Amino acid sequence: VVIGAFVILLDPIFEGLAVSLIFGALASTVLTLIVVPGLYFLVRRPRDETDEPESEPVVVEEVVTPPAPRPAEPVPAPTA
Repeated sequence: VVIGAFVILLDPIFEGLAVSLIFGALASTVLTLIVVPGLYFLVRRPRDETDEPESEPVVVEEVVTPPAPRPAEPVPAPTA
């Protein structure tokens, strides 16, 4: 795009279009290849062991379930 825009840069009618194409292509390239990865690296940078942890470690305790209740004893039938 940039090389093709240099050709029409010499034409007085399309000179403004050529300048817009050149700087737009260069700006988008810089944003895509340098700025966005740089911001991503700053936000998601790898932590080393000298950094303080972000939160306290989570302690997982074992959950003990109570035993199942025993079935009820059958009631003896009344004697007559």
